[in-house]
Amino acid sequence: MSVITFPRSTSRPIRRETPPSKVTTTAPGRTKSRHRRPISRRWTALAPSGRAAIIGAVAMFVVLVGNTYTAQRQIELHNLQAQLLQAQSSYAQQVSDYTNIAAPGRVATDAGNLHLVEPTSVTQIASVPLTTPLALPTFTSKVKPISRIIP
Repeated sequence: MSVITFPRSTSRPIRRETPPSKVTTTAPGRTKSRHRRPISRRWTALAPSGRAAIIGAVAMFVVLVGNTYTAQRQIELHNLQAQLLQAQSSYAQQVSDYTNIAAPGRVATDAGNLHLVEPTSVTQIASVPLTTPLALPTFTSKVKPISRIIP
């Protein structure tokens, strides 16, 4: 086997590739290692007490974040309960006001003040719950009443 060499041009300097060095400079006076160990090797090279300390610190951070989130939700619930109590109080006040306005005695007094017809008597009708079925009406004719409620 023969090796043939071609003549080289002398006008251009020969450029040789240099193998990458293990240390490269990043800034004047500072060096940075190009080859770093993988994380798994660094983790296994760490002492068991160091690993336990890291796991404990991460666990405490997770607990701290969880407690912060829970406290924030409790504050939101407290604010919502305060809004609910305010709305219930306002509703009860409005119901009381409207009930007093519609009371029969008040209506009769306002009718008298406005010079409307004076009632001879005011009769309060007893309230009946809606779940109680009404009794059948009484008729004077010979027709027998039939209930329309299906039992």
